[in-house]
Amino acid sequence: NGESTEDVLWFQSIGTDEHPVFDKHSGTVYKAADGSYYSVNNLKGDVNGANKVTDEDIPPLADYILNPTDSDFPVYRADMNSDKVVDVYDIIAIRNYIDGNPHKDGVFTARLYSANTTIKAGGTRKVSVTLSAAQMPTAYQADIRFGPLLSAKQESIQLGTIMSDKHIIRSSQTKDGIRILAYSPNQEPLVSRTGVAFSFVLDADSTFSEASDFMLSNIRVAAADGSHAQVNDITYSVGFAKTYVSSIVFPEPEVSILQGAVLTLTPTVMPTLATNKELSWVTSDASIASVDQQGNVVSVNLGDAVVTATATDGSRISGSVNIHVIEDPEVGVLSLHAIPTDAEVFDLCGRRINVQCSMLNGLKKRVYIVNGKKVLVK
Repeated sequence: NGESTEDVLWFQSIGTDEHPVFDKHSGTVYKAADGSYYSVNNLKGDVNGANKVTDEDIPPLADYILNPTDSDFPVYRADMNSDKVVDVYDIIAIRNYIDGNPHKDGVFTARLYSANTTIKAGGTRKVSVTLSAAQMPTAYQADIRFGPLLSAKQESIQLGTIMSDKHIIRSSQTKDGIRILAYSPNQEPLVSRTGVAFSFVLDADSTFSEASDFMLSNIRVAAADGSHAQVNDITYSVGFAKTYVSSIVFPEPEVSILQGAVLTLTPTVMPTLATNKELSWVTSDASIASVDQQGNVVSVNLGDAVVTATATDGSRISGSVNIHVIEDPEVGVLSLHAIPTDAEVFDLCGRRINVQCSMLNGLKKRVYIVNGKKVLVK
């Protein structure tokens, strides 16, 4: 930082090149706005900027791995293994530096995997993720990315069976999923090289009706000596599981209806999110009470009949109601051919009936309104 007339002993491009005098362990030289130069401590692993590497540097490093949004975070110092990525490997490297253990850069094979599954609309499904490694791991990280209409809550993340009681599992919500980080502050190994690493509860939106997926990505598995495995991303399909009808319940088990009247039955179909709520309707005696496929019951003659609604989703669930057709004292009886040709005839739904003989011959036995009065036409 001398005058320009002095001999140049060394130079560097500001903030990029390294030099033995100001190397990665001592600092990097920067040029200030006033033209002067200054050096910044770049001790690898010194995340807290305390000019030393201690256990206190690991928690903020873990925070940044989970939420890499702090523009002031000392990425250079946190990147302990100088691979230009801040990840779980750097936690292992810092731990080894503190303990004075040699840090290896070996590679081993590992898998972090799950399985295809299905889920109902508005439902949940527990998903287990298994770790299998050729070398005993101590830490890992991974992202879970969810397809359309799928999600999971951070609080649903749980340690798996291969994690020791010394391990910490942390998670953060990302734009399209969850990031998971698991490690032991004291480099405790896992209980086994193969087993469930963690699990989470998958949630489906109430409008979920087609297949979707979830992906395990950004997977990193590390051993205590610094050896590591970087696993390929993998996607799993999530199929749509039908929600079948579980019950069909009528408001009342028995209904009385006047002869010739029309009644619309509206049973409750459960569960509310059943995929197919369509019903098929039948009557035990159409001569007493008929029913159409919309649940409209027409009472024809005095007596009893059973109307049954059955789910069409394959569940074979059904519900029934007893229909009692009783006499209406205000309803008269009239022979079909005794209806005057100039009479105004309406059915009970208010539709006008043509009283031409050709039409009357096709009338069913039921109550009609003839010239303003209810009449049972036989």
